[in-house]
Amino acid sequence: MRFRLTVVGLLLLLSAAPVTAQSDSTLMPIPLVTALMAGSQYGSPRVTRYVVARTPVGWPAGLVPASASVVGGMTTGSQLIAIFADTTKRFLANYLKALADSGWKQPIVDNGGGFQSSPGGRSSWYCRDSSRVSAMAVPGATTGAFIYVAYQRVDLPACMNQFRVPRSTSQLELPTLTPPSGIGSMGASSSGRGDEVSARTRLAPDLSTAVVLAHYAAQLKAAGWKTEAPVTNAGIAAQLLQANDKDGKTWNGWLLVAFTGSAIDVSILMKRDAN
Repeated sequence: MRFRLTVVGLLLLLSAAPVTAQSDSTLMPIPLVTALMAGSQYGSPRVTRYVVARTPVGWPAGLVPASASVVGGMTTGSQLIAIFADTTKRFLANYLKALADSGWKQPIVDNGGGFQSSPGGRSSWYCRDSSRVSAMAVPGATTGAFIYVAYQRVDLPACMNQFRVPRSTSQLELPTLTPPSGIGSMGASSSGRGDEVSARTRLAPDLSTAVVLAHYAAQLKAAGWKTEAPVTNAGIAAQLLQANDKDGKTWNGWLLVAFTGSAIDVSILMKRDAN
């Protein structure tokens, strides 16, 4: 199987580099910034307004849990984000149930194969009228945990079901990959072009990279993919993969899991053999 040297070299490179960057701040509590940034898949937004010990201006009163304290929040574009202190183990589950009980719904999202934000064919966010809201546990708290809640108003109906456009048979279809039970996903994406297919997701850092790797590798193996022995090193784990598309062409690649300090990034990269 190919890409062995590439994966080993990648592990050595990543393990030699620091996984987090920290700096002291007299303006914002570092735990709050950690929690806020944990929910941003592509880093800090360009224009952001922060607040401490209160929710952002325009935050709906119905989205403030009665039993939790407000740590702070931020506004970026049309999105409002608030961080609440998690004082009970069932806080997030109770908050999501309260959303459903008050009329918020989870639309059907058919992402096809690849990483799923949540099991059951439902979106990881809730919607009502022209608004959507999502909630997840994030790191950053010195004790307990923080709950990251994002609220956004959209121009189109927020509760439209979403269905994918099937790929051509010459491209590799990724099997459905659900996150570990009880682990929050911060979003998932996939792309494909010609002889290359990739996918990624970001998880809350509640499990080790080795455990997360084994979880997704088991799903790939159950779907008929071939896997080699995993390689782990300093918060990074990888495993070589091989699969066939519907035309019988062979694809090789890897599954990579890396701890970033505030989250666990999981990615798959597959390339079709030239022969």
